[in-house]
Formats: sequence, C-alpha cells, structure tokens
Amino acid sequence: MALQRGQVIWSHVTPIAEISVSCSGEKKLHPSSTLTTVKEFPCGLFSYFSAIKMLPLLPYFLLLCISSHLAAALKDGLLPNGNFEQGPRRSALRGTQVIGHEAIPQWQTAGFVEYIQWGQKQGDMLLVVPEGSFAIRLGNDASIKQRVRLTEGVRYSLTFSAARTCAQEERLNVSASPEFGVLPMQTMYSSNGWDSYSWAFLAKSAAVDLVIHNPGVSEDPACGPLIDSVAIRQLFPPRRTNSKT
Repeated sequence: MALQRGQVIWSHVTPIAEISVSCSGEKKLHPSSTLTTVKEFPCGLFSYFSAIKMLPLLPYFLLLCISSHLAAALKDGLLPNGNFEQGPRRSALRGTQVIGHEAIPQWQTAGFVEYIQWGQKQGDMLLVVPEGSFAIRLGNDASIKQRVRLTEGVRYSLTFSAARTCAQEERLNVSASPEFGVLPMQTMYSSNGWDSYSWAFLAKSAAVDLVIHNPGVSEDPACGPLIDSVAIRQLFPPRRTNSKT
C-alpha cells in the first residue's frame, strides 16, 4: 500500500509501536508493529510526530487534532484585527489604496479601500483615528468582509466607529448573511469627529459573513467614511421576573 504525505499507520497487534513522521514524507516504523489502520494528521500541526510508545494514549492525540480544527463561537469584543492595526504589506499598497482582496489580515476587501494612518491629511483636514494608529476608508461601492463563527439562533450586535470625510450624504449597508440593514451617517457629534454605530441581527447559521459596504456614488472614488474598531457583542433578551410590585 502506497503511503501519502501526512499519513500515519498504527498497529492493532502490539501495544507498543514507535513511529516517526516528518513533513518531508519520510516514515520510520518499529519492526515489531503490524500496520492495519490509517489516520491522517496535518503536517502543519506537528513538524514531527515521534516516539508514540503507548497506544492507549492514541485517543488523546486524535482529540487534540480534531479540536484544533473546530472553531469556537466568537467571543464578545473586537473582531480579529477589528482595529486594523495589522496592515497590508507595502507591496499591497498603491499609495494608501489597498491592492488585493485579502491584503488586510483577517479581512476581505472589495472596491476602492484605503489604509489610513493617524495624522494623514486630506486637503486641510487632519484625519484622526479613535483607537490605535490605523483605520480604513471605504470609497465608492467598497466593502470589507469577515467570516466569523457564531451561535446559531442567538442575537448579536455589530458595532463600529465611523467618520465622514466627504460633504455628501452618506450611508452604510451592513449585513450578516442573510440579514442586512442600512445605517445613515449622522452629523459628527464627538470631539474627534467619530461616531459609534450599532446594528443588531439574528445569527441564522454558525458561519456568518459580516459585511460593511459603502454604496455611495461620487465623482471622487475615494470619497467615503473611515471605519475602525469593528466589534461584536452577544445580546441577551430581557427576562420577565416574578417579583410583584
């Protein structure tokens, strides 16, 4: 039987087998082992899987490998790289414009998206960032997307900070597949020009695509809001109490 890269074979005859597997595809098996069962292990999980001397421990290794591939539901707080502090490589930037759909870690982008640093100028306007040093700007018909694991049937709130950089009326489309909504951009009330937005939705599945989209159409393709501090929080419905008033 031909062995493929990443395959491990165990003995069911003797309680002791010594196996060494490397990502180069080499396999070394103890002469005393009779090989009958094939199990797959990703080479990315262990560079070497060696010296397994007690087969009774095998279920624990299998459990470790299985659990490493099961993503738990996302906890409350910032999304992975929700404050955009992990930026694209220099080769993925053309000035401030992001080149490549997956250039920003943890995110997928579409359309004209800019990577903005605190203190950057837009004409006479100084662009500030509410958290950290970086944010993104969504130009015309641009969007950012991140797939997250949630608990199906539970309500969540998607929150983020946004700031207007154009005089035109702006709004944002937000969605958590298949739920969607529209958030009008309000007048800047905070001292730094940023406002916080929140949108509630019901998770219809365990894997949800969260999308923030700027549908605006302007002569300037870069005209659009700044986005930062994208987070999620589980919502708990109020419970009726039995106390009498």
